[in-house]
Amino acid sequence: MRQIILSFLLFGCSASILTQPEIKGTPDEVRQIVYPHPTLVSLQGHAEEKAYADKAVVSLVVTTEEEKMAEAIARNTQIRADIKANLLQAGINSEDINTSKFSTTPEYGWFGKEPNQYKVINRIKIGVFSEKHLKIVAELADAHDEVGFAGAAYEHTEKEQFKQKVKKLALADVIRQKTFYEKSLGVKLIPHSFSDVRIAHRATRGAMLMGQMSMNVAAKREGIEVADSFAPQTKTPSSFDELTYEANVSVQYKIKPTK
Repeated sequence: MRQIILSFLLFGCSASILTQPEIKGTPDEVRQIVYPHPTLVSLQGHAEEKAYADKAVVSLVVTTEEEKMAEAIARNTQIRADIKANLLQAGINSEDINTSKFSTTPEYGWFGKEPNQYKVINRIKIGVFSEKHLKIVAELADAHDEVGFAGAAYEHTEKEQFKQKVKKLALADVIRQKTFYEKSLGVKLIPHSFSDVRIAHRATRGAMLMGQMSMNVAAKREGIEVADSFAPQTKTPSSFDELTYEANVSVQYKIKPTK
């Protein structure tokens, strides 16, 4: 009885398979039948916008050396406290003054296993928004032999707003293309999907050159020879604090004939 039932089921499956319609055509035609999809087109939009850094982050390094570690730490702490007090008095906000963790390095003499002095190094980062405050920072650094300039970085506080701005401009570029193709080809383009290919900002060549120059000056003050590998080979922008925001947006549309 079991064999009869099994034979009946196999016969039924075979008959079902035999009754399925046969698909014929080229590979592309078969693909369209098995995996149907609407005709799609992708439009790419691009936008760039220049902006100027409105904040400089200046790095100062405080180095103190004493025979005893506690004395080196105490003097380093006092110098940093004096600098911070003067910066606050000049109108620089406390949140724009940041101090890194100190490091202590024993200095050994030619003879003996015990260190003959200790070196404490600490970095102070100061955010300034005007040339007046930048001058005050420079004067405070010059007033202490233990304080050295370690470079400056430039920031744009409206970074997120400009990213959204170039994104909007890139999307407007896509829409202009869409309108052009609809009128020229007599079709209707319906949004299907989209992606932000790239939304970023970068310093212009002038900004990068200025940053490298400031580091070179600091290094040469310490007696370190620096190769001028960043010397400009072409004409550079007139402003060293210039940034370029860039956005690339891709939108995929379904093509629908209007007739």
